[in-house]
Amino acid sequence: MPAKKNSNGSDRLTLMNWAQDHIHGLENGKQRYTQTVTKLSQAFALAVPNEKVLAIRDDVGFFQAVCARIIKSSPEQELQAGDVEQAIRQIISRAVASDEVIDIFKSFRN
Repeated sequence: MPAKKNSNGSDRLTLMNWAQDHIHGLENGKQRYTQTVTKLSQAFALAVPNEKVLAIRDDVGFFQAVCARIIKSSPEQELQAGDVEQAIRQIISRAVASDEVIDIFKSFRN
């Protein structure tokens, strides 16, 4: 279950640790989780202008953060290309997140 918006950093960290441990305890947990989060991230990116999708942005971010922790905690020899791509997408999504839609054509007209 994703961290609530009003949870403090300690609660979020505890929940992320629990999620990471749980995923590692599952059969093929790391592989299945990273693949699922990759698909979720792709679907989210395609649907992002929709208000209903924006409402779950924090939840998707939580799943991506857990995925990044799992990838980062893996020994280097175990990292696969998809893992690295997922980590990069997660970093980029945080860097370019916006609360509004910007009309780039309007800025060229001025």
